[in-house]
Amino acid sequence: SRGSLRVKKPKKILYIFMMQLFKLYTDIVWQASSEHEVEDIVRSFKINKDRIRVALDLPTLTDKNNYLVASLEESCSSFLRIIFLSRISPVKNLDFALSVLAHVKANVQFDVFGPIEDADYWRGCQLLIDNMPKNISIRYCGSVASDLVAGTFAKYDLFFFPTCGENYGHVIAESLAVGTPVLLSNQTPWRDLKTDRLGWDLKLEDIEGFKRVIEDLFQMTQDEKCEWRRYIRKKMEDRLISPEVLEANRQLFRSVIKM
Repeated sequence: SRGSLRVKKPKKILYIFMMQLFKLYTDIVWQASSEHEVEDIVRSFKINKDRIRVALDLPTLTDKNNYLVASLEESCSSFLRIIFLSRISPVKNLDFALSVLAHVKANVQFDVFGPIEDADYWRGCQLLIDNMPKNISIRYCGSVASDLVAGTFAKYDLFFFPTCGENYGHVIAESLAVGTPVLLSNQTPWRDLKTDRLGWDLKLEDIEGFKRVIEDLFQMTQDEKCEWRRYIRKKMEDRLISPEVLEANRQLFRSVIKM
């Protein structure tokens, strides 16, 4: 995506150039998780669309009833619980999230999970954290084992992930699968989230929009939050295990076998 290519751009452009020069992907069939990603692949690699198949990634679904119970029990009305869960690196855009929170008036507990991949970038984030207003409490909680990710998401009211670019975003699916709404940039395949009542996908230029979403969510009652979580879980079950998604993946592999 354009957002991802802006991070360490020379290195990535050189890599793509060498791939093209030596024709290392001539016989490759590409999987895209959305039409947006098809456009990214065509633009960056200059290949024909007939080499690309659109098939949403297949998720790993588990019984999440206990996660819903946990989220309801830990719900709190005095502050909004927000999570960031990803690698700590420029492309994941944690510093943007911190910059938005610095202007939020609501009471927020913001917990950051993920391995520190870029130490210099993290030091810059820490400077932002040190200058937060008193109504914003921030904790760095370290990494999360893969089998604990769903349970971790379930403890929060919102997943704030203003990434510069994702080809799919498994953490987004994991958050929604346990009923936690998401606040994303528009640099992922997860679009029109507000229409589907799953969250929001905003332009990174719309800083006021991100701030407004957080403050509006803080005003929701506990009953409203709980009912919304139930809706999101049901919506995601239907979306992720739909016959259309399964058939698209079957067609992807059938098309390769026939080549």
